[in-house]
Amino acid sequence: MSPTFKHRRGHKIHYVEEGKGVPVVFAHGFVMDHTMFAAQFEDLPDTYRCIAWDMRGHGHSECPSGPWSIADIVGDLAEFIEAMGPPCHLVGMSLGGMAAVRVALDHASSVRSLVMIDSSADGLDPALIDAYRGFQSTVERDGITEELVRETVPLFYGATYIDAHPDAIAYHVQRVKDMKPEAVIEGLRVVIERGSVVDRLGEIKVPTLVIHGEHDAAIPISAGEQTAAGISGAKLVRVPVAGHTTPIETPDAVNEALTGFFRG
Repeated sequence: MSPTFKHRRGHKIHYVEEGKGVPVVFAHGFVMDHTMFAAQFEDLPDTYRCIAWDMRGHGHSECPSGPWSIADIVGDLAEFIEAMGPPCHLVGMSLGGMAAVRVALDHASSVRSLVMIDSSADGLDPALIDAYRGFQSTVERDGITEELVRETVPLFYGATYIDAHPDAIAYHVQRVKDMKPEAVIEGLRVVIERGSVVDRLGEIKVPTLVIHGEHDAAIPISAGEQTAAGISGAKLVRVPVAGHTTPIETPDAVNEALTGFFRG
């Protein structure tokens, strides 16, 4: 049985772990789970202790009742890292990156380095709020339908990957359909209502790497550029062709960037 960590507020968090050495904690994005880092778990455990959680309501983790806020996700992640044995290299993708950058700000002693993948330190673009609220309302009314999930696939994956990997897209669709509607609704609440920490990025002193797909339709690469520019010494790696899920779409590029960064 895979291990679970019981949060002090009562809900259980599922995670997977492999390898020995300095811990690397992976935090996935909205409607994803620990399996999105499967390719990283193939390479990195030879040198590092790789740990990937399922965020509340995702994967095999329990789904506490709402409302949720970004502070809840940050609190979950900070306590999880503390239980795993800090400091760690902290790798956050999309919503996981939004939580990771806040952990690096408010729990700095727990973080050895920070990696932001296809993520943002800013709030949601006001022009997108109505669309996100509409998606929330649809889930509340109709549940999670296959049609709804398939409509959002281009936000998660680049066109090249979608065309070349129909089985992976089918897996993604099924994973989202299997989620509790409340988890999707509350996850959207977190994404919509999160504030910006762009004006605090200068407080981050740990080495930072920003990886971003050039074809990311969910969070444009300008957000990655903004994050890298705001953190002293941060490095930005642009990934051609990739959309919003570079660890899945272009695993070799991501693994090369991670291993080079950690060695440095």
